[in-house]
Amino acid sequence: LSPEEVEDRLNPDHRMEFGTAGLRGEMGAGFNRINCLTVMQAAQGLCMQLIEKFGEDALSQRGVVFGYDGRHNSRQFAHVASAVFLTKGAKVYLIDKTSVTPSNPFLIVHFHALAGGQMTASHNPKQYNGFKVY
Repeated sequence: LSPEEVEDRLNPDHRMEFGTAGLRGEMGAGFNRINCLTVMQAAQGLCMQLIEKFGEDALSQRGVVFGYDGRHNSRQFAHVASAVFLTKGAKVYLIDKTSVTPSNPFLIVHFHALAGGQMTASHNPKQYNGFKVY
């Protein structure tokens, strides 16, 4: 990496932003790439929002659902997000095999969970991944 690329990746002002499609970006090191750190931070933010809106009891009783597609690192990212919620005492339903994106909202309804996340970059190129929230 060039010094400019390193500076770009490590600049806190260049953090990934959560949009309508969730968190999507190229995989790699840095604040503006999707990686275990950025997934962990996004999961922490989601967890805090759910606790604020529904309370810790609801999070521990109803929980969240996480799934992932077949992309590189998707399984690892789902496990990272699940671990964040488990440390907060949440019930976690982890679809521990590759799954299609529509299965996640279906399972949220089925389990009466508070929310869920699917690790996928959808139609984006193979070097991308994402964290879609329902």
